[in-house]
Amino acid sequence: MASRLILDSERVMLLEYSINMNDGILLLTFSDVILSESFQPDAFIIQTSLSRSSALFYQLTSASIASNTNGYELMISLNSDLQGIKSQPGLVTSVNTTYLTIAADAIDDPFGVDVTAITDGNALQARSVIPDLLPPTLLDFSIDLGISILNLTFSDTVLLPSINLTRLTLQTQSNMTGLNHSENSFIITGGSIALFTDGTVVSISLLDNDSDQIKYIGNLRFLSFSSFLLQDISLNRVIPIRSSSAREVSVLFPDMINPQISAFSLDLNLGVIIITFNEVMLLSSIDGTAILLQTHSNISESTNNVYIGSGVARFHTESRDDLNVIQLKFHDDILNIIKSDLNFGISSANTFLSLVEILGMPSFSEIGRDLGNLPTILISPYLGIPVSTIVPDLSPIILNSYVLDLNNGIVNLTFSESVNPATFTPTALNFQNYKYTNETIYSLSSETNEYFVTNHTTLTIRLGFFDLNQIKNISTLAVDENSTFITFNYSLCSDFNGNPIIEIDNGMALQTSEFISDETQPQLISFSLDFNTGLLHLYFSEILNSDAIYPELIQLRNSSNVSSEIPLTNSTYILLLTSESAILVIEVYPLNEVKGSSIGLTSNSTFVNFNYGAVSDTNLNPISEVLLSSASLTPDTTPPTFVYFSLNLTSGLLVLVFDESISSNSLNTSGITLVSSPNSTSQNTSYTLTSTSLVISNDEQVTRVQLGAIDLNSIKLLDMLATSPENTYLSIEANSLSDLRNNFNLAVTISMAPNVHIFSPE
Repeated sequence: MASRLILDSERVMLLEYSINMNDGILLLTFSDVILSESFQPDAFIIQTSLSRSSALFYQLTSASIASNTNGYELMISLNSDLQGIKSQPGLVTSVNTTYLTIAADAIDDPFGVDVTAITDGNALQARSVIPDLLPPTLLDFSIDLGISILNLTFSDTVLLPSINLTRLTLQTQSNMTGLNHSENSFIITGGSIALFTDGTVVSISLLDNDSDQIKYIGNLRFLSFSSFLLQDISLNRVIPIRSSSAREVSVLFPDMINPQISAFSLDLNLGVIIITFNEVMLLSSIDGTAILLQTHSNISESTNNVYIGSGVARFHTESRDDLNVIQLKFHDDILNIIKSDLNFGISSANTFLSLVEILGMPSFSEIGRDLGNLPTILISPYLGIPVSTIVPDLSPIILNSYVLDLNNGIVNLTFSESVNPATFTPTALNFQNYKYTNETIYSLSSETNEYFVTNHTTLTIRLGFFDLNQIKNISTLAVDENSTFITFNYSLCSDFNGNPIIEIDNGMALQTSEFISDETQPQLISFSLDFNTGLLHLYFSEILNSDAIYPELIQLRNSSNVSSEIPLTNSTYILLLTSESAILVIEVYPLNEVKGSSIGLTSNSTFVNFNYGAVSDTNLNPISEVLLSSASLTPDTTPPTFVYFSLNLTSGLLVLVFDESISSNSLNTSGITLVSSPNSTSQNTSYTLTSTSLVISNDEQVTRVQLGAIDLNSIKLLDMLATSPENTYLSIEANSLSDLRNNFNLAVTISMAPNVHIFSPE
């Protein structure tokens, strides 16, 4: 009888399973033989509870590989899926967190019949779970210095919250034993962290300062860390790498990105420009040659540009924290250019920085290089960057020194910084002869108003004529450096930011740093001669020493030669000082001798001659011999004035005295009348001389008239005239005589007739 084959139609069921998280093995036990070649990994989902609705889960991938052990068991090597499972915190930590669902096509029996599905909501709990107890290890690491990334690859999934970057140390040698740690290693201080590749790769974006420090120390190719660096997903601490056996970098990408300036600020108080780069710079490469400061971002619209050139000096300390921040100290001349421009260095609206192109490097500037020797990217002067912050100048001005130059009449004040000349007040400046004095103090007048700034910090004052000569004329002041001090109050001047100067008070007066004495001989500028007043005004280039004037060495001349010369030997004089002139005023003596000469008839016949040393200035510089023609001549237009008369009837001598010399041949004696009293005109009480009376002498202001016999006898016959002083008066008609310059007399009327001065009867 023939037999009949009955096929197995029952579906294979998963009876139980276990997971070893150390070895990465998932072992499945089925109710019947299964065909391992039919394994579909994505049909398996591991989850933390019966249902996935509120659970963590992981679906296997093709990374998992199955093998059949005895027909009923399927062993799955999870491979990279192991990390996927570990990446889900709390999944497969015990049987209570390990459940499995499978789809019907997960695997077949040898006859191609699908396995019985285990659906979500009815997930099968694991029979046993061996949790992950292996500590993670570092497989390799890489550094990209250009983008400041440190990548660490571990053997297991890393628990992100467990990472403590401060446990990471980069070092220059694999073994740090005996080495200076501060010079050869750097401990990471922080950064942003990202996990990749199922959490086994830790990517660290380094902090800027850390990146700068790493570049600054240089050659940090080895890595060490403690077990407290991190934990894996199962809370296993990483295997430490000690500093005596540090791991060398697998891949080191050098910095290939050119540095650039990210910001700059000005501190006008300290006189520094602070430049912040986007990375650490090579200190030895820093210079300010390429820096251009401008008042507008576009140089074509900038009203002022300050090319720094070599006008800065780098300064730093080796232990500084900000290795990408460079401080450059302005040289005083550059700083004062900035301070003295009221349209510059005030705010980000008027302060910009660019980098001038260097020949042959159109895209880069030599302000500095990074540690990879890459030059800084150019900042176009047409796209200047604005200043971030400005610390304004709050420092008061200090007068450092000054120079008094009496030879040129100049005071040079040198200040600690730029001074605003518009604020200068000369009247606040006082000169004195000691550090402290109550006696000799001279304050400049408002007549000193010419001053200008040189080199921004030096104010040059050109002393007014009056002030200069007043200082020279004070015998105890400004004789030398030991008698030259100044004081002033805060109103003297201020800087361009309105900071006043620090006062120097009496008692702390500042001595001159240099004294230049007056070595220039006085010069006769011009002179004028007034024959009406008899005054000779001599105008000099400076004040004279009143004790060093010798009139006998001064002569009036009628020409450039010596055809007619009159010395002023006995003349008196005074000194005058105005805002424009130093004047020697001489009252000419003998004036009548001059009037009687050919001197002063016209400007062309008026000369003054000085012998060497005739006058000296206050520093006893003598005048050189000089001959000068008159620039101003006032001719004698004053009529001679009758002063008094005497009459001697015994000798018949009539003496007439005038206020000046009379031309001897000009007297018309018939213009002279003797009267017995003012207003007396009767025949018996007055007598008019005739031409018989003649001038016999004319000496200075005295004219002697010898009465003719007719005139003398006629007077004697009048018993009411000239018998005593009481009845002896005299009148003179106008134009009866003239002085030496032909000015005729005014009338001495009978009503104003003077009484005789000396009377001698017969």
